Amino acid sequence: MKKLVIIFSSVFLLLFAAVALLKLQRAEQVTGDSAGGLGAIEKEHIQQFWQHYRGATKHRIAGELTAAIDAYSQALTLNEKHEDTLYYLGNMYWELGNYRAAESAWKRLVQVNPDSPRGHLRLGDLYLCFENKALFNIAAAEREYERAFKINREETGSLLRLGQLALIRGRLGEAQGYFEAVLGTNDRSLEAQYLSGYIAWKHRFLVAAATRLGLAVQYSQTADTSRGNLGEGATKSGRPLTVSSRSDCRIFSRYLADLAQLQPPIPADLVERSYQDLDALLQRIRKQAES
Repeated sequence: MKKLVIIFSSVFLLLFAAVALLKLQRAEQVTGDSAGGLGAIEKEHIQQFWQHYRGATKHRIAGELTAAIDAYSQALTLNEKHEDTLYYLGNMYWELGNYRAAESAWKRLVQVNPDSPRGHLRLGDLYLCFENKALFNIAAAEREYERAFKINREETGSLLRLGQLALIRGRLGEAQGYFEAVLGTNDRSLEAQYLSGYIAWKHRFLVAAATRLGLAVQYSQTADTSRGNLGEGATKSGRPLTVSSRSDCRIFSRYLADLAQLQPPIPADLVERSYQDLDALLQRIRKQAES
């Protein structure tokens, strides 16, 4: 009797296992059949997306901005949440001076990823563009830069910009604190050295001002000043983020570019003239911000 029970139990378990296996095989077959068709469509979309994206990259590198915009826009029809596409699309519009379109692209980027430091940095740059009166907004720029810094404290670009904002507002001590933080990570930051020299000049510490300006000139010999705000996107690893370079929205770009034409040591009269020009610019921006 005991053997009979064992036999029946074994047969039952075998039948149960067989039924379960058949169900599993059927489920996999149905899933595979439905996913096969969907997978083919998705695969085609992915291939088309990367075709447009690679084409956009080629146009961007070649400086063919309108063609790059068209290709990035085509890519977004296939993947509207692709962060690199939104970022570079905004950069292309920025280069062409279409600031509203750039703002739209970068706003979409931070909607897709609220923790995108580069998206917040670019929006901050846009709102700090004093040549564009329609979008110039120091408070909005500060919010974006602070958000970028909170997301990624390794990145010094946000600190540099917060220092710029403090400088525009005439808060020299606060600005110096930001610049020293940048220099503590990267003492070859051309802009932090240059602007620290300005603060020393404002306090009439002329030897310190000349020293800072001399270091900025020295570092400018090997820096790419055509990219505007040097140090933007800089990280402790030394890997820069790719940025655009439209100079009419780069507050200090002309001054940084001019540094590369100088040779240390810098004469006292040239130090005075350089920082007098910068002081006049900051006063003009401050007046515009208050109006």
